[in-house]
Amino acid sequence: MADMSAAIKKAQEAAGEVIDAEAQYDVPATTAPQAGAVVPFQKPSMAALGNATGINNQVDMWLKVNEHGIQIGSEKPLITDGLKVKVAMVEDEGFFVKQSIKWGKPINYASTYDGIMSDKGGSWNDQVAMVQAIDPTAKMFPSADILLVLAEDLKLKDKTLPAGTKLGHTLSMSNFGNWSELYREAAAANQVGQEIDLQLDYEEINGKNGFTWGVLTFALS
Repeated sequence: MADMSAAIKKAQEAAGEVIDAEAQYDVPATTAPQAGAVVPFQKPSMAALGNATGINNQVDMWLKVNEHGIQIGSEKPLITDGLKVKVAMVEDEGFFVKQSIKWGKPINYASTYDGIMSDKGGSWNDQVAMVQAIDPTAKMFPSADILLVLAEDLKLKDKTLPAGTKLGHTLSMSNFGNWSELYREAAAANQVGQEIDLQLDYEEINGKNGFTWGVLTFALS
């Protein structure tokens, strides 16, 4: 259990490094469960429990993005000309869809992969009620943990990451739309359920009040 808690904390810290300028970004609100509502009991399964932490136990390094480029772990320099990766377009294998909520300063995140349990422990119902008691404007948003595999060696300042290195990324609030569009394109090309080749890049988002941040872009290759 200690290892699982540490993995969850690591993923949340990685997600928390997204610049909070996107708090200004307007996404459709997701209906919150009523406080105190009874959540039907569902018998746990190995599949559900095994997926409860997304890709935390599978990644070699975490990938982050801002308006200046893509960063892998704490390595320098930022990648500004994109990189080639592979991803399994298989839910709960190459990507793990989840629902998230964020609140406070510094930003805190909580997520659920099954709509029942929070990755912070306890029920998702109770988690959302607690968050909205602290911040009534907090709203849930769709996200996903994505397992990206380097398709070729990547030279960085002090090291070279070999092809096959597994990179984890948690989609920010405003980045889920790009991922959804990729999924639609893969489905139209009959590539869902397969490992596909992608060109990974980034773009700058200009929000309200002059705030900017970065999101990943995905292109079939």
